[in-house]
Amino acid sequence: MNYSMLLPQAPVEATAASGVASLGWLMIAIPLAVSILLLLLGRVSDRWGHWLAVLASWSSFGIGLAIIIQMLGVAPSERSMEMNLFEWIPAGDFTVNFGLLM
Repeated sequence: MNYSMLLPQAPVEATAASGVASLGWLMIAIPLAVSILLLLLGRVSDRWGHWLAVLASWSSFGIGLAIIIQMLGVAPSERSMEMNLFEWIPAGDFTVNFGLLM
């Protein structure tokens, strides 16, 4: 049995998201926006709403796949990317950011 995964790993410093990874927020925003739109339209979207939902989930998958492909092209030590979307809780010297870690 291989126990190397249980050994402590060296901490990896996350780099700022660039390229396709800077669009990572769209993986959350597109399905969220489409679900809100379908909720507001109600029965008006009965004929085509399911196709819009499928398109939203596939676009989110496509963005995620593009980010994975981009990360495969960089060194393993640089594969951790972070993207701060906004400052959530500012309290003096202490701040809590809302973001994504890819």
